[in-house]
Amino acid sequence: AADVWDLRTIAKRRTPKPAFDYEDGGAGRERTLARNRAAIDDVELLPPVLHGTAEVDLSVTIAGGHCALPFGIGPTGFTRFMHAEGEEAGAVAAQ
Repeated sequence: AADVWDLRTIAKRRTPKPAFDYEDGGAGRERTLARNRAAIDDVELLPPVLHGTAEVDLSVTIAGGHCALPFGIGPTGFTRFMHAEGEEAGAVAAQ
């Protein structure tokens, strides 16, 4: 996937229609949805390439503690609605 829209296309193909429509749509006139999509369109990622990457340090301090790799899985809703393995798959990935 090259961008968010490629991810959306993949999700649409792999996700049951009711689940995809729920996640993809917005309420009412979908004004907030349109604003969110416009905000995403305004984001430009410029990766720092070819300079000073010999020693990469991804560590951060989170709530006063050192974390070597800042990655986590937070609670979500409707996981089983989106995928048959639902919460179990999330727990396996977290492990």
